[in-house]
Amino acid sequence: QLPFRFLEIAEKMITEKELDPALEITAAVIREYPVLGVRDRAVFLSAQAYLQQENYSAEHEMLLTLLDEFPGSKHRLTAQHQLAINYLQMRNQRDALSTYESLLSEADETFPEYEAAQKEYNELLQKALVSIRGNILNIDLKDIGKVNISVHELPSDSVVTVAMASDGGNYSVGLSLRKRYTLIATAPGYLLYTADLDFREQLSADTVEQNISLISIEKGSRIPLQNISFDLSSSTLDDQSLPTLRAMVQFLKENPDLEVEIAGHTDNLGDPNFNKMLSVNRALSVARYLLENGISLKNVTTNGYADTDPIAGNDTQKGRATNRRVELRVMK
Repeated sequence: QLPFRFLEIAEKMITEKELDPALEITAAVIREYPVLGVRDRAVFLSAQAYLQQENYSAEHEMLLTLLDEFPGSKHRLTAQHQLAINYLQMRNQRDALSTYESLLSEADETFPEYEAAQKEYNELLQKALVSIRGNILNIDLKDIGKVNISVHELPSDSVVTVAMASDGGNYSVGLSLRKRYTLIATAPGYLLYTADLDFREQLSADTVEQNISLISIEKGSRIPLQNISFDLSSSTLDDQSLPTLRAMVQFLKENPDLEVEIAGHTDNLGDPNFNKMLSVNRALSVARYLLENGISLKNVTTNGYADTDPIAGNDTQKGRATNRRVELRVMK
């Protein structure tokens, strides 16, 4: 019974704001009594003390220790709730959302904090949005109303929002953290515009500038097709490619007389001959998708350029990723 007495004393000290002595007691219990019902309670009380000290990183460590080492602890659900709040205190909305979701899926309405956690989660969902703002460039303002903007969640291809540019040529959309999207913009007389919006690693709501630079349809114009992606060292299209591919089909149906080239590109890593064949086959995979979805290939050619036409340096991972692309080029 001795450790329980120690913990009662520590709990009383925490209530009375005697935090440092309380932490000395809980640290001793954690060290000497590594059993369920004792150590987990000591860890939980330590988290309470660190919270009152506003030492959020130490509180975070204690909560994770409890959840990782004592899944059967009676303090588990309360610790999960406290961890979600702790993430918010550390400006991490992304992991707070995931923790709330884990808690609400595991708990039920008999959990005393369930209603409060549900309310906090719902409020966070409304706030944890990335605000995408930008201007529509290279188009006359009198034609700005013809620009259509849609955002597709990957890999589902579901349209999560559509937007219209204002009379001044700017637009804005709000998107959830923890997800990846393809933004697609179209306008008569202009090439299809695509952008990759990846917020899976972003921790908190923010404002991101994403200008949409439209390119007129004319001989020699070209544009990378974002989020057309393939399995590693393969020409097999993956599901994240669907929004861009479907928009490409629609673009070519609306411009049936346009002669275009599908151009595949790689970075400079690996065997040059393999990269050449890979870039050719990836362009062919895109052309095959077009054919299977109603596009005649009489005005569509394919080519693979391997690493001979980079648009970024190949000396960084980001640059190489930029160079691994499929482009749409206007030939005539």
